[in-house]
Amino acid sequence: MIVLEHTPPLWVLVLGVLLMVALGLVSAWRYVPRRWIMASLNALFLLSLVALFWCLLLPGFRDEHTQLTKPRFLIALDTSRSMTLAAETATENRWERAQNVLALPWVDSLSAEADIELYPFDRRLHPPERSRSAWTNLTAEGEATLLRDSLHELAGRYRGLNVAGLLLLSDGLDTREAQDDWATESLPFPVYTIRLDDDWEWEIEPDIRIVSVQTPRRVSRGWESELRAVVAGEGTDDQPLTVELYRDDQLVGEAPTQIPDRGGEREVSFTLQHEEIGVHTYRVYVEPLPGETRTADNEYQVTVTVTDPRNQILYVEGPPRFEYRFLRRTLLAIEHAVPAIFFSGPDGSPISGTPGAAVGADMSDEDLLQFRVVILGNLDADELTEQRAANLVSFVEEGGSLILLGGGRGWSRDGFVGTALETILPVRPGGAAALEGDEPFPVQLEPAAAAHPAFAGQEDFWDRVPPVLTVFPEVTPRAAAEVLATANTPRGPKPLVVTQRYGEGRVAAILTDTLWRWQLDPDTAERRLYQRFWTQLLDWMMPEEDDVDRPPIDLMVGEDQVYRGEQVELSARYYDVEQHEDDDPIEVLITGPDGREVPYTMQPQQVVTDRGRSYPGFALQFEPDEPGHYTATARAGQAPNWLLSEPVSFNVRPYSPETIPRPSNTDVLNMLARASGGQYFESERDLDQALSRLSLSVEEDARVTYHTLWKRWPVLVLLMLLLAATWALRKWQNLP
Repeated sequence: MIVLEHTPPLWVLVLGVLLMVALGLVSAWRYVPRRWIMASLNALFLLSLVALFWCLLLPGFRDEHTQLTKPRFLIALDTSRSMTLAAETATENRWERAQNVLALPWVDSLSAEADIELYPFDRRLHPPERSRSAWTNLTAEGEATLLRDSLHELAGRYRGLNVAGLLLLSDGLDTREAQDDWATESLPFPVYTIRLDDDWEWEIEPDIRIVSVQTPRRVSRGWESELRAVVAGEGTDDQPLTVELYRDDQLVGEAPTQIPDRGGEREVSFTLQHEEIGVHTYRVYVEPLPGETRTADNEYQVTVTVTDPRNQILYVEGPPRFEYRFLRRTLLAIEHAVPAIFFSGPDGSPISGTPGAAVGADMSDEDLLQFRVVILGNLDADELTEQRAANLVSFVEEGGSLILLGGGRGWSRDGFVGTALETILPVRPGGAAALEGDEPFPVQLEPAAAAHPAFAGQEDFWDRVPPVLTVFPEVTPRAAAEVLATANTPRGPKPLVVTQRYGEGRVAAILTDTLWRWQLDPDTAERRLYQRFWTQLLDWMMPEEDDVDRPPIDLMVGEDQVYRGEQVELSARYYDVEQHEDDDPIEVLITGPDGREVPYTMQPQQVVTDRGRSYPGFALQFEPDEPGHYTATARAGQAPNWLLSEPVSFNVRPYSPETIPRPSNTDVLNMLARASGGQYFESERDLDQALSRLSLSVEEDARVTYHTLWKRWPVLVLLMLLLAATWALRKWQNLP
């Protein structure tokens, strides 16, 4: 189909050419002698006009056709060492059964209508294998299984594409995940799973182990925190067990639990009291079972640093809402500060969202001395009270930071603006209700955000910010305020994130009650944009001049648990980078299980912190020789005036769980199938029949091919030849 892409209207072009032709004919008739040479020149002139008119129309040829696109079917094949395990009575191991599944007729049936891609995975997801001959050459030698991470990576790669399903050939054992609840997460395609061994085939050897320990590694003096340990095992004869907790080698707690004889896991928790500033080692221990031979994993150690309580965040919310739920989870995940969180109960009294906090929600002058940042949620003037508002004004004037998260009550006429906070607000609220539209409001970053730490990161990280569902429209930014983000509404752009400095402190206003939607946006979930925004905003609002407890060097460890033969990545950086040159080296002092301290020199490298920022720093790849508990401290300078970091710790297990004889985790395989809309199979025959009859949908992909009909060499050459011939004839006849 020929299309014309000229910009001026067609009638204008036609009229212009006709006028030129008419003018030429009239002039030739009246003033040009009637000779053959003049007739030739007129003919060349008309042909040149026709060629020029063709070019002015900008003609092109466009061909539209529909192409059928076959769907994809994925296979995720576990290549870790646990796939080679088998019970003593079994005739085949898991790997051999997986190969049998790949040799069934369903592969031929499905490959005729779908593109099949096989992804091997163990500690990482490997490149796809599309050749069936290459499938048989794979081996199961991986030392770990990151099942959850591999599935998430596949989901990210194929999100939005036509994927008929994924066949997971695995034993369901993830060596990183302590709990199985991750298997209920949704995936963009159905997952089909199959049992590769039978529970009854296994002769269970007695074994009990501490899988993981989770607790805040940096806490404040006088506070309480929770330590959660996951205990797993099998062959327990259903006997009760006692999990013991030691603090600096002194018994401080016991928790009873019971593991089923056929295997399972349980979580126990302890409440930790932090009264002394310093670094303390907590050891979780469970007595070995009778006949247990692998006892090196019966304990797990972590170090906890107790600091002065002036590194804290106070978050006071009204009745719980979605914003509270997501922000609370984000605040608790920030390792560099421990938050005190409160929300309003049914009678209006504050209820602690972080049990064990040594302060309340009174916001008295004395209480506020323990905090650096205060976050106010959806509170009106009566709930906040005038006295608390006045205390917060003094808190900001003296160097504290305040975030007004607000909501329908906070941004109403009876909210913040009705208290002493009105003098320090970065905006003048009009008191109108939240504006809601039929469609979400797109969010746009303002020029000020490019240089603001709250939106720092790679150039393309903030290219797309998720929309919000509401915005409080009648607000006016004050003269000293910076508008960092706006929401595009039918009434025009409205401020969304506004900050300003006041006195010695800083104030930020969040003018929506649906910022939590950023956490759920599928396009930004992998970038953790919601967490990134809050951690960077809080980082900016932390008063720098009060960092009395912060060590001069920040030391980080990649994983707090590895297995012998694996490497541990240690990275360090100077907090005050500008005061140190690249040739100011950092070394790390590592203390092993035997108590020996060995220094290692770290190499210059960019370091990414837990807040998502990148700094010049140093790194070390350390491969431990012996299993046990290790501590590491970074240092720089000269003795005795060392610059020291806080210590970090990690545990080295003597062997990978890939070598522990145990049956497949069929619970995980079942949950993955149910949550994704797939199917779990007990036998190869059922799987073969189901996948052979799998309903596939072919997508129609509209393709358009286009090429111009004027910007081509024959047309341009013809036009140039006509003009050249006209000029040559005129010169030959000595015409002007």
